[in-house]
Amino acid sequence: MFTRTFGTRPTGCWPAEGAISAGTARAARPPPASAGPPAAPRCCAEPRATDRRAAEDPLAFNRPTGWAGTGLSCFFRDDTLSDLIGFTYATWHGDDAAANLVEELAQLARRYESGGNHAVLIALDGENAWEHYPFNGFYFLRALYEHLASIRYSS
Repeated sequence: MFTRTFGTRPTGCWPAEGAISAGTARAARPPPASAGPPAAPRCCAEPRATDRRAAEDPLAFNRPTGWAGTGLSCFFRDDTLSDLIGFTYATWHGDDAAANLVEELAQLARRYESGGNHAVLIALDGENAWEHYPFNGFYFLRALYEHLASIRYSS
């Protein structure tokens, strides 16, 4: 359906709730070379049970990890940030919650700085967090976007 709609094969997927299974991996894996041009490996979330060593490595979060035998690069979900947004920040003032999230992201950046190749995965649980925020998260999201827009990146 994606290919019909957008005219290109997808290069990633987001399984429902970030869950991954052998069936999902089979459906998402890159096609064989004979099926056309090689596709980039798909990205999925939470293959915690597939690689115990990686699941126990604190630096494994937020970086792609190959899932043996599937041709997939997957991300382990560090649920700390997701849980802050989904369950904690709704009770905070929006500006304070946004500032705290930006500081959490800055701490991750410092911790991962020497490791390279990290992306922060914030995957909220299935329930809608925004209904618990004042004005459906407007103040939190506005403050968060202002903080993120003000960051100066260096190369």
